[in-house]
Amino acid sequence: MKPVREKKVVQIEITNACVNQCSNCSRFVGHHRAPYFMEFKVVERAIDSLLDFPGGVGIMGGEPTLHPRFVEICALVRKMLPPDRRFLWTSGHNWGKYRGVIRKTFGSNVIYNDHRDVTQKHHPMLLSISDVIDDPASVARLLARCWVDQRWSAAINPKGCFFCEIAAAMDVLFDGPGGLLIERGWWKKDPAAFQDQQDRYCLHCGASVPYAPATLAEGHDVVSETNYRKLLHVESPKAKKGKVQVVSEKLSPGAVKSAEEWEPWNHLGVMKEEGTGKGDAALYGRFHGWLYQTRKELIEKSKVLRKVDFVVLRVLWRLGVW
Repeated sequence: MKPVREKKVVQIEITNACVNQCSNCSRFVGHHRAPYFMEFKVVERAIDSLLDFPGGVGIMGGEPTLHPRFVEICALVRKMLPPDRRFLWTSGHNWGKYRGVIRKTFGSNVIYNDHRDVTQKHHPMLLSISDVIDDPASVARLLARCWVDQRWSAAINPKGCFFCEIAAAMDVLFDGPGGLLIERGWWKKDPAAFQDQQDRYCLHCGASVPYAPATLAEGHDVVSETNYRKLLHVESPKAKKGKVQVVSEKLSPGAVKSAEEWEPWNHLGVMKEEGTGKGDAALYGRFHGWLYQTRKELIEKSKVLRKVDFVVLRVLWRLGVW
C-alpha cells in the first residue's frame, strides 16, 4: 500500500448523490437506497485534519454541487485552504448556478467530466478479485501493484478516513465498520494502521482484475457472485432492477498474465478527452480562460515563476483576496 502521506490528493466525499448512474460507477451510485450528505461540521473537521497534509484536498461526490450547503462548503474551503491545494471533481451539474463560486474557490483546479461521451468506460470495482482469480500468488501480485492505490486518492467520508477511495465507497455501500477517526495526523500513519481496511475490502474489489469494462452506454454494472449477494442483502435498487451483469467464470491464467499490458486507468472514450474536453475558456469564459491558460504556460516553463506563483497565491490567500 502506498502511504497516504505520499498521495497527491485526499478526497473529501461530501455526498454520494449524483445525477448520473454510470456503468461501474466507482462510488456505486444507484446501489444505495438513500444518499448521504456530509454534515457541515464533519466537512470542517475533515479539512482541519488535512491542514498540514502536503498535497491537495479534493471536494468530491457523487456530484458535490448537489450538497444543499455547497456554497457554504466552498466558503469554508477558501477560508481554510490556500488556492493551490483546492480541487473539485464535478459532472458540471448546476454549473450555471455555481460557476462563479466554483471559479472563485477552485480556479482551474477543476476536474470536469459530464459523462456525455457514452463510449467512456469505468472499471468494474465490484468484480471481486477473490471470486474470479483462484491462484493466491496471482492475487497477491496484482493487489501489490494496484493502480487505484498508486494513482488515485485516499478519502474521507462520513464514516471516517480511508487509505483508498474505493474502500471508502465500499464501506458505505456494505455498511462496514468505518475508517480511522477524522482527526489531525491520521494521514501520517503507516500502512499498518490501515491493514484492517485492506483485509476487508481489497480481496472483494475489482480494481486489480484485468477485465474489459462496460461502456457507459451499456447501462449495467459488472459484479461477481459474492458482491452480487451483498448487493441483494443491502437491497440495492440497481441490483433489484437487474442492472447488473453477474460474472461467475474464473479468469484464465492467460487473461491474468495479460495484465502486463493493461491500462484500466484509461477510461476515455472515442473523444479521447475527459468529459467533453472543456477547457478553462469553455468553463469560465474567454477572459478567465486566457488568464488561467497563460498562468499554466508560464509556470510550466520556469521553476522560478512556479515559486513566485506559489508565494503570490499564499500571500493573496492570507490577505483574504483569494
